[in-house]
Amino acid sequence: QKLSKEIINMLNFYNYSIIDSTLLKDSFNKIQQQSRAEIVTGPEADQVYQQTIGTIRTPNETKNFSFENLLKIQGRSGNFYIAQCVIDFGYPPSNMGFPGTEIKYSLQLIGIAKSNTDLGNTFIRPESEVDKWIGHFIHQDIIFEHALQFSDKYFLTSDKKDVIQQTFGNSFLDCISKYDGILLATKGTEMYISFTTGLSVEQGLIVMDVFNACGFLVKM
Repeated sequence: QKLSKEIINMLNFYNYSIIDSTLLKDSFNKIQQQSRAEIVTGPEADQVYQQTIGTIRTPNETKNFSFENLLKIQGRSGNFYIAQCVIDFGYPPSNMGFPGTEIKYSLQLIGIAKSNTDLGNTFIRPESEVDKWIGHFIHQDIIFEHALQFSDKYFLTSDKKDVIQQTFGNSFLDCISKYDGILLATKGTEMYISFTTGLSVEQGLIVMDVFNACGFLVKM
């Protein structure tokens, strides 16, 4: 069974570099080896794709966004998806201003899950020195006194502060703080994990570790 036309685009037929082809394969195999992963296609893949593309932000110069592979994981606290994604930047002009002849793309990995609690609009990203300085004057960052390693490493904002403080337990926050470069966003009950860097082999395992530590996912 093949993915619908909404998901398949020319990126699926691009000739990836040997490095990127190997990276996609190694990332895929790593996830498969460490989990009970099911390859998702058809209407279910369409639904997850439409939900994701309607929520996440892509760079302004993005021409297209697609799933290269979508896996469904039966986690300890609930089911979730891991998507190997391709962001297509088209054919950027050359340094001389002439039309480009080489396509530019970026490989990314996204974790997708559903919470059993409405988490509102919540965002976690690595905390910068500027965040720490501004925090002395504007208290936007939600601090967890019981998880100071997380609060020192990551910046967290939410329009449902009380719910977040009740829902995000120590094991979840401690798990996130073990890793660098995590981006986590919620929209209501939808949860997404991505990274500040492009695709790496270990990212799938990080997503699994974080979602398994949640304790508040629903079965999908």
